[in-house]
Amino acid sequence: MGGLGNQLFQYATAKALAERHKTELRLDLSFLQTDPKGQHTHRHFELDAFRIRAAIALNSEVQKFTNPGLFQKALSKLSLSTKKRIVENGFEYKPESRSWPGNCYLDGFWQSEKYFFQIRKTLLSDLELKKSLSEASRNLAEQIDNVMSVSLHIRRGDYIHLKSANTFHGVLPLSYYYDAITVLNAKLKKYTVFVFSDDLEWVKSNLKINAPVVYVDYQDENKTATDLVLMSMCKHNIIANSSFSWWGAWLNKNENKLVVAPNPWFRNTSVNTKDLIPGTWTQIEVNYER
Repeated sequence: MGGLGNQLFQYATAKALAERHKTELRLDLSFLQTDPKGQHTHRHFELDAFRIRAAIALNSEVQKFTNPGLFQKALSKLSLSTKKRIVENGFEYKPESRSWPGNCYLDGFWQSEKYFFQIRKTLLSDLELKKSLSEASRNLAEQIDNVMSVSLHIRRGDYIHLKSANTFHGVLPLSYYYDAITVLNAKLKKYTVFVFSDDLEWVKSNLKINAPVVYVDYQDENKTATDLVLMSMCKHNIIANSSFSWWGAWLNKNENKLVVAPNPWFRNTSVNTKDLIPGTWTQIEVNYER
């Protein structure tokens, strides 16, 4: 479900479970093939840009969990079924995940590194791009490598235009980014900001930073996945309230990285996200735009 960031959370959590049980991981793509009719942003499967190790589940396999027959239902009532569907209830980490069985179906977003931090090395390997970087993205990668690089992600797009996304996620104010820059200035003497956004023209007109800025704007076959990788190559990260830039920061291999994130994560503050932001990251209090 969802875009690349959400798909990564789901893959990572399921991968950790499959590794624990030494069993195969299969991915159900049926939700991505449905018509949201304006309820949410329509997404496509994007994990195939990486070297992930998982098969695509057959509809018949999925049905055994999502639409079990009478016999399976009877076994479930008697606690005799070997198949278990686990539906996420709330965003906080579920400690009982340590005892989830190998033969199960995960239905949720699973947005916490606590589900998969123990397989970080595996994920760093799995989430390498299949294809080599294009010339344009290679040039950007060289720039990122040669300076004290800071990624800065501004997400607008559906957060602006889709009412449900605006109400739930909310749009970060520019004051958040200026506060994040203040945090950087206290720790770094010199740096270059690499700006990633789905609305670069708006950013160029509205975001004013007293530091060298590179707007990440190029054409690439797998631009979303490539942007994520370029973001992770930066030494430090200022992320949006977006699982996309969360993963850009999490995949950053710099042991001394500074990651700045917004708090609360969602405009809808009724959602418990206490397990979403790693403890080593810096959180900045924000008031979302209305």
